[in-house]
Amino acid sequence: MTTRHKVIIIDDDKLATHNWKVLFNFIGEDVVALDSESGKKYITGRLHNEHVLAIMLGKFKSDEANDQALVSYINAIHSVKNKLPLLLQCPAEFIHDKLPESAQAWTIQLPKNPDYQTLIRLLEYARQLIGLQVSQTPSRIINEQGTPLFRTLVGESESISRVRELMQQVSKRNANVLLLGESGTGKEIVARNIHYHSGRGDKEFIAVNCAAEGMQFEPHFFGHSASYQDSGKEAEGYLERADGGTLFLDRVTEISPEIQARLLSFLENKNFHRLGENQIRQVDVRLVVATNEDLKEKVAQGNFREDLYYLLNVFPIYLPPLREHPEDIPTLLQELITRLEHEGLAAVRLNSRAVEALKLCQWSGNVRELTNLIERLSIIHEGKVIGINDLPPEYRNMAEDSENQQTEKIAEPEATEEKEKVPQAMKIIAPVTAENLRQYLKNFEKEMLETAMQDSGNIKKLAAARLGMDKDSFNKKILSYALVPES
Repeated sequence: MTTRHKVIIIDDDKLATHNWKVLFNFIGEDVVALDSESGKKYITGRLHNEHVLAIMLGKFKSDEANDQALVSYINAIHSVKNKLPLLLQCPAEFIHDKLPESAQAWTIQLPKNPDYQTLIRLLEYARQLIGLQVSQTPSRIINEQGTPLFRTLVGESESISRVRELMQQVSKRNANVLLLGESGTGKEIVARNIHYHSGRGDKEFIAVNCAAEGMQFEPHFFGHSASYQDSGKEAEGYLERADGGTLFLDRVTEISPEIQARLLSFLENKNFHRLGENQIRQVDVRLVVATNEDLKEKVAQGNFREDLYYLLNVFPIYLPPLREHPEDIPTLLQELITRLEHEGLAAVRLNSRAVEALKLCQWSGNVRELTNLIERLSIIHEGKVIGINDLPPEYRNMAEDSENQQTEKIAEPEATEEKEKVPQAMKIIAPVTAENLRQYLKNFEKEMLETAMQDSGNIKKLAAARLGMDKDSFNKKILSYALVPES
């Protein structure tokens, strides 16, 4: 299997690190995020023995000026690996004036808010610098609309098409958007697409999990002065960092009543002040909020302000759970398999019965659960054609329960054999490349034979007809794989 090279982020700005990590993950890169202290240990300890595509250097808490700290880090990195690409958000003058010539050739300047295509192009350049074969090409990652794979909603069902239509309608507007739906339905994907297809796409997109912020939500959101709680330094909040761009608040119902009042004031007056100061500040921010709870019920219970609810609920978009559009599962599987293949993994394929079994599941974790399942199957059954018996028990049992409800349809097998119209061969999802082609084709042939038997109620004549084979040839094949005894 191809060795995976990772991107290392060294930055003391946790929010910036999170946003960069999301961007790199979205285009299929493995990422390790470190603060400056951990970064120093990594450089002197593990860097020499690891497969690294590039190191991105950000802002550091240091006694030195940040420019001096950057130069120190670059020198330390190149003393260990002198031919390693570096990703920097800095003026071109810094590269030419502050860095030694030996480092300049390995330094890639990042724009402030790169789109996916730009990021992909820059990382491909990094691959070329270190002599890697270019494996991620825009044609494989970007679809015909120029949107990165799995960075937008996948599916052609009526409900998903409606969500996509609403996204397009609201993207060019500045209206607040409320995303409603269960966990794992893709609310952040929708928020990012609204941002990138708006006039704000070249500005910051700040994603905030309100539940994870806890007591620190207020200073993180509004920022604070140097006098606040004797912190000794001022700090911008999410509102100022998102100025000109989009602020995405996930799990918005977790905000306390006190903060709800301040958020309401900001939305009404379009201004705010940092904690610990009286200076009024103004920002231009597009707000997208999301929740997996019933917001109307929260209002009725007195746990969420009704006036804030109406300000946020300007343009609601409901994201359906996967169980409400199972017809999109084959398309989602194609997308997931393409993504795994792009990442250098020998992705699995699924036969028709396995796909039908997955379409019957409840998917409490929605698309996120489906993603995790396919990744797990690709690890356990690398490069294999997955049948229903290869699925974990909870998914297999669901399919078996459904089959039991249809047993009356095969009450008289011989009559069925005569009357049933021979169906077309089962659909196999997403062919991939296997390292051992002979073994791969052997596995594939066995799965085809096994699936044909299963789909035909173990009637060999019908199974042979499904595959366009005569009965004698079919018997020899199933004997060679020890599937069933010859009759």
